[in-house]
Amino acid sequence: MTSRFAYAAAIAAFIVGVRWGTGAAGGSDSSCYMNEARLFSRFTTHIEQPLAASAPWPRAAWTFTPAGHLPSPSRADAIVPMCPPGLPILMAVARWIHADLLVVPLLGALAVWLTFVLGRRIDSPLTGAASAVLLACSPIFLYQIVQPMTDVPAAAWWVLVAVLAIDTQGRSRQSTQNPQNPQSQDTSASSARSAFDVRTAAAGLAASMAILTRPNLLPLAIVVAIYLARLKPSSYDRSRRARALERVKESRTTQKPRNPQRKMLEVFLRVLRVLRSTSYFFTRSLAERPAASFCAGLIPGMVVLALLNWRMYGSPFASGYGSAADLFQLTNAAPNLERYVRWLWQTHTPILALALVAPFLVPRRAEAWLALALAVATIALYLPYRVFDDWWYIRFLLPAIPFLIVLSVATVARIADASNRNARKDRRAHSPSAISAVALGVMAAVLGPWWVYTARERHAFDLRDWERHFVDAGRFARDKLPSNAAVLTVKHSGSVHYYSQRPTVAWDTLDPSSLDRTLEFLRDRGLAPVLLLDTEEEPSFRAKFGESSAIGRLDWPPMARVARTLRVYDPADRARYWSKSPGR
Repeated sequence: MTSRFAYAAAIAAFIVGVRWGTGAAGGSDSSCYMNEARLFSRFTTHIEQPLAASAPWPRAAWTFTPAGHLPSPSRADAIVPMCPPGLPILMAVARWIHADLLVVPLLGALAVWLTFVLGRRIDSPLTGAASAVLLACSPIFLYQIVQPMTDVPAAAWWVLVAVLAIDTQGRSRQSTQNPQNPQSQDTSASSARSAFDVRTAAAGLAASMAILTRPNLLPLAIVVAIYLARLKPSSYDRSRRARALERVKESRTTQKPRNPQRKMLEVFLRVLRVLRSTSYFFTRSLAERPAASFCAGLIPGMVVLALLNWRMYGSPFASGYGSAADLFQLTNAAPNLERYVRWLWQTHTPILALALVAPFLVPRRAEAWLALALAVATIALYLPYRVFDDWWYIRFLLPAIPFLIVLSVATVARIADASNRNARKDRRAHSPSAISAVALGVMAAVLGPWWVYTARERHAFDLRDWERHFVDAGRFARDKLPSNAAVLTVKHSGSVHYYSQRPTVAWDTLDPSSLDRTLEFLRDRGLAPVLLLDTEEEPSFRAKFGESSAIGRLDWPPMARVARTLRVYDPADRARYWSKSPGR
């Protein structure tokens, strides 16, 4: 019965992501991910930009770089996306069936379902169901599931890692049981060991995708590895290893054949036996040490990330966002902590603070400690990061939200049962009691609608309309401008590049006296310069170029108006306009 609530919550999350999804290559983040996905779907990593190599002014490469990108460090005539590759890889695959915009909603639905599984593993199915419903109602979750960004995917991957790691713990416990029937012991342990192997490797592969999606969260893999290192190999694996050692010793003590014609064949067979034994011990060591198996699963993601970083940024350890010293400062920790706590308090109520006491109350304490450690580590990793002033930057903490919700719900269930002896007996049997069912039902019924209301008040369901102008700008450039147009724009450079693939010129990188020279440079190369400005950008454009350039005054009518706030100016229209108005 409880699983139905989780299914419904997951389906609802998917519907929200599709119905209210922006589907827009808008700001620097979303345009970067969508442009990078298109590049990967074409099996390339660079965007050709020959204008950057021939422009005569300083830092010309940045002039022709749209939002969310940076000049290639290895090629003067190319630019590259600056964002991590995890989400774009999935979107690139989905692009082949025209489903790239479904990736984030699908991963959001997966995150909701996995939150149910996590709650069931840590406490009870009822805790899992309430947690899944609350995650689907979380204001920041709803705010991000409608955008093609990495916050929701990162949360989904790390919850999957935790679920698989916790399931590995459960399988390990099963495999160490000692039934009276030895044959039954071998059979059950063999089955558990097989599932044990698959789950630890799968946890590592899921962590690979999580790291590709958010590389800075790599330390979370260390937390999971420490948790898995506590597990011990089963008696079945130990007996298998002992028998293998005996076979190797017997093969080493076998006398050589006296027939000289068979000497080469015997040497060859011995080499094969050595290789087989080496392979066996390697695979068995991974199986018997889940932390090692988990770390082996990390290798594919680390290799792919290193290769793409080397290809795009010139070094396996480079990042499109710059050096860690520029991004992280210890002085940012205090202001970020104050902001994150205040924003979480305002959007999710203080209920999430109950997660801190969950490991002391729930029966599966090791699993609860893992969940809390992952949540705390996520928050700690973002404390030194840049300081922002908008509430929705708690999106960085979204990978921690499912863990905090599960632990908070489990705490409420335990507190509800604390004064009821029969309820405590039910809880020890890992079955929900009536009092906890009522408490969690009330919790979900009260908090869920309140969180959805908060998301609505904070415009989670308005983003589709708000981001529409990015799509309109890009499609106007594609459909209405000439094929040789070069678009001078800043705010819409990412969307113009994605939808039209016209060259963009970031006018904010130009010197105040260089606007006319830039326009002449573009015309000399057969391009038709066009200005695409948001109404809020026009005062800045006039202030920067108005004194040194007549074009910078924007004192002629635009050739087109797009949506409600966009204006498109053709610099060639100014002379014609003023020639017809000599008295002005």
